Amino acid sequence: MTNLKIFDSHIHVWDRAAQQLDWLQGVDSMLHRSFSFSDLKQAYNNLHDKGLEDVELVGALHVEADVADPVDEDARITSLMQQEPLLTGFVTHANLRKDMHVTPDAVGVREVLHNDNVPRGRCLESSFTAGCRDLSSQAKVFDLCMRTPELADFHAAYENCANVRVVIDHCGNAQKLDDEFVSNMRALAESPNVYCKLSGLNYESTADAYLLLEFLGEIFGPQRLMFASNWPVIGIYTELHTHITAIRKVFGDDPDVFSGTARSVYNLKGK
Repeated sequence: MTNLKIFDSHIHVWDRAAQQLDWLQGVDSMLHRSFSFSDLKQAYNNLHDKGLEDVELVGALHVEADVADPVDEDARITSLMQQEPLLTGFVTHANLRKDMHVTPDAVGVREVLHNDNVPRGRCLESSFTAGCRDLSSQAKVFDLCMRTPELADFHAAYENCANVRVVIDHCGNAQKLDDEFVSNMRALAESPNVYCKLSGLNYESTADAYLLLEFLGEIFGPQRLMFASNWPVIGIYTELHTHITAIRKVFGDDPDVFSGTARSVYNLKGK
């Protein structure tokens, strides 16, 4: 009998034969292949051999994988959702701008801001904040994936974003606490429509990782935190069972952290 039901709020699938992912050239070769939703389900099934017999995957959210053709990616994911009941929603790619229209099937949007070719200050541009306001009017979520030192820029921009729901990806891309990160995350957490995904930690220093997780628990609380694996990218910096075990150590089997928050924020309740 399973005890921990996980809704994974951040997974990727891709087909190397049909999709172009230029960023793969700069990462570990273990990602240089196709990854299917069946592979994801197998990864969770394999947890039973790692001492996590009580874990069950009950749902997942696909997040755009920075592919060359995001329209094709959306079509592929929409089709996949018809075949895989556990895949209940997706976050699409878009560069934020005024009068943008998001595909109705998507629950959110991500414009990746941490890539080397993205100049600092992008989130302070008027086109970006106008796009955030459009997302707010369409009841879409913005997934924020940016370089840690620039979180202060987003905090400054957020007052012009019409209180759009924002989910900070990968713990703000931090691996440990420092004064700047603590200050910036505290400021962002003051806005009730800002949430955070628990992902991206490499656990090279478990002490640092636990301190970071505990800090996020303090400033956001379980109802604004959500478990995320970042599968399959997680495989280049840690293992899925290591990540789940760490989140459980800090938060127990909190149903909001492991399922409820993500379903609520992305409006996937009942799916």
